[in-house]
Amino acid sequence: MNSLPLFDVAVIGGGLAGLTAATYAARAGRSVTVFEKASHAGGRASTQNVEGFHFNQGPHALYRGGHGIPVLQELGIRYEGSRASYDGSWAVRRGEKHPLPGTPEVLLTTPLLTEASRQEVIRIFGSLDQIETADWNHVSARQWLDTQIQHEDARDLFEGMFRLATYCADQEKQSAGAALEQMIMARDGVDYIDDGWQSLVDRMRDAAMKAGARIETRSPVEGLHHDGGNAAVELANGDWYSARSVISTVAPLYIMRLVNDGTVPSLREWADEAVPVYAGCLDIALRRLPNEEHQFAIGLDRSLYYSVHTRSAKLAPGNGAVIQLAKYLRSDSTQKASDLRKELEEVMDWLQPGWREELVTDRFLPRMLVTNAIAAAAKGGTLGRPGSAVPEIPNLFLAGDWVGPHGMLVDASLSSARDAAKLALQRLESANVVSRTDLTTV
Repeated sequence: MNSLPLFDVAVIGGGLAGLTAATYAARAGRSVTVFEKASHAGGRASTQNVEGFHFNQGPHALYRGGHGIPVLQELGIRYEGSRASYDGSWAVRRGEKHPLPGTPEVLLTTPLLTEASRQEVIRIFGSLDQIETADWNHVSARQWLDTQIQHEDARDLFEGMFRLATYCADQEKQSAGAALEQMIMARDGVDYIDDGWQSLVDRMRDAAMKAGARIETRSPVEGLHHDGGNAAVELANGDWYSARSVISTVAPLYIMRLVNDGTVPSLREWADEAVPVYAGCLDIALRRLPNEEHQFAIGLDRSLYYSVHTRSAKLAPGNGAVIQLAKYLRSDSTQKASDLRKELEEVMDWLQPGWREELVTDRFLPRMLVTNAIAAAAKGGTLGRPGSAVPEIPNLFLAGDWVGPHGMLVDASLSSARDAAKLALQRLESANVVSRTDLTTV
């Protein structure tokens, strides 16, 4: 193919991972173009503003002890928000609510646990820092729960905390080592972000563009063709580009189909093995909160989540409230969307009676993608995930929540994006491409 516009790095996907990779590459003096299929950057980190109420795409939290914060600090990306509080937090089990043991004081007094269970929970909490989580990477979370916890109510509590930390309900598939590592890290707390995660997206987009990256929205990539040299990037509108290196931040099935018509063995293997994680989400905007006592709740015998995000972040005008509810879905879930919405509305009826009279608007996402691949015990947890390099194609690199050994969710996305950008830059340096090449033709 001749006369294709050429640049150093093409980034497929304009979510947080894509913007991160683009910023690193552009700050290194490389010509970078990001191809995003939507009308705006952000991906699943986008926020919808409805009458001044900010709806993230499902519950979002930034883990203070996670791998994402150092990446943001390296890039100089700041955000406003507050640490989520455990005040007004509840655990729901067998149709009853009890104070959630998020602090030592509540743990010692909550009627959620029998005295024997309480002592077991205290023992396990006290030993978490001594657990070699890697020893449990190939063991399912279900097996760990069943073999390491004797009392049922203590087991239910830890299963609920696994779901809360990982957003995953599939304990039979999830790695116990990965779940334990995530739960231990989550003890440092999480931040809710003012004005929703879109404010973080906007700052990352601005940083990428300031560094010199081009961001092409409404530009879905339809094909990626490698023949041992530069990559040919084919857009759905018929345009073609050439790139010395490509960083993909899209789903494993998507990138597998894009590259060389789906013939790359490692990409096919990773796509076949990936088990996506989904949640059903209901976002509620209220003029005011009818019951201030109920700020947060998780289900222990059901995979439910409820949180008033406006307790910690500015997401609503005046005295308004934004409540995000979710049900973590198993991979084999067949629950109808109508039944799922009814179940989440019943949680609202119970915790916020009278909410319908205060309702401004709501949004229901019956099957929202949480992460592209579970950290599976069968693959050794996060350490068994694909790395950023693609063995068969030396100038193709991967990033996303299913890539790399570091953390889950956005932590995995940001850390793998940094890794992918560094590999792409090393590739360019080894090929003696030492200067920026703004859009030219070859």
